[in-house]
Amino acid sequence: MPRLVGKNAVITGAASGVGRAASLLFAREGAAIACVDIDPKMGAETAAMVRAEGGDAIFIETDLADSAAIEVMAQACREWRSVIHVLFNNAGIAESVSADVALFLASDKSSYVNGSVIALDGGRMGITPGTF
Repeated sequence: MPRLVGKNAVITGAASGVGRAASLLFAREGAAIACVDIDPKMGAETAAMVRAEGGDAIFIETDLADSAAIEVMAQACREWRSVIHVLFNNAGIAESVSADVALFLASDKSSYVNGSVIALDGGRMGITPGTF
């Protein structure tokens, strides 16, 4: 038996990746889904994918970097369903990164497995073995 029957879920970042996958999974488990994203084409596509599988979904276009837009989204969710059981706050805001962070992101992260942590401190990169 599906585990989320009768539940209402709001999933941010629903247009792609983990947000899209979560929208589909939660719907397969019986939840009604409010797909929230800044990308209207991809977000609406996610909601359509949920509905194509027999689920219940709406799309709410929202720029989560804008507090006023978040208020509008919250009101739209309350109008859609009076109770929200699940909020999966999956959206991220991409910003430019420093050269040190870009270098780290492009590097081999096996140091984590080997017990080292790379710390980014004020634009300086330091490696501290065995520190967590």
